[in-house]
Amino acid sequence: MSKKLLIGIFKWLLGFYLVVLLLLYLFQDKIIFQATSLPQDFKFSFDQQFDEKTFTTPDGVALNTLFFPANGKSKGLIFYCHGNRRNLKTWGRFARSFTKNGYDIFMWDYRGFGKSEGKPSEYNIFSDAEFIYDKMSEKYPENKIIVYGRSLGTGVATKLAAGYSPKKLLLETPYYSMADVGKKQFPFLPYSLLIKHPFRTDRYILKVKCPIHIFHGTDDELVPYESSLDLAKVLNKEPTELITTIEGGGHRGLERFDEYQIRLSELLEN
Repeated sequence: MSKKLLIGIFKWLLGFYLVVLLLLYLFQDKIIFQATSLPQDFKFSFDQQFDEKTFTTPDGVALNTLFFPANGKSKGLIFYCHGNRRNLKTWGRFARSFTKNGYDIFMWDYRGFGKSEGKPSEYNIFSDAEFIYDKMSEKYPENKIIVYGRSLGTGVATKLAAGYSPKKLLLETPYYSMADVGKKQFPFLPYSLLIKHPFRTDRYILKVKCPIHIFHGTDDELVPYESSLDLAKVLNKEPTELITTIEGGGHRGLERFDEYQIRLSELLEN
């Protein structure tokens, strides 16, 4: 193969690589925040009692929220931070796992999701989480609040718990950082230089003072199980102490496994 041809191939590969980097940088918001909006007059429908409420942030953005009361006497509140897709129309269906265990549950849509206004970003989601948490802590003492995060929401929940003193922090399919998620999928890209929304769970979790527990499936195709093992190393904890491992569990659907429901009930009982 001639030197000229090799140089030509190298230039083509370099150009392709740079285009990939540019596209990743430009479209990462759509990749990270896969929001689905809802019309403002949309009527939610669930097979249990709920209340819908809108909170207006200090900068004037309306955030849509749902509240599901516990079955029977309430033990406290689950402050639920959901994943990066869909909206409360979908996430509301997961409330029963908590209400049947005696907890009220509060869910909210990030900016741009569902009926919530605005545009999502790491900064906006973090500030909105603190704003709404402050509202909830006016009604519930912190020793009665459990912060729960799922997927994207695990970084949000961990950052929130790091700045407050909730009863517990529960994480479902957490990531080490947003750059780490990318590296595990496509290790040849310099994510640490490109990511605008780093979501550094590995840093936030070191500042969390309350008990932490993780749920993760071994067959998670989006956020590998190794991410939770890496977080256990950060905390200097044995994986069996920190993680409920769901054998064969993927990134979605852990609530269908008996191991998840049994361990969740145990955590909500104590």
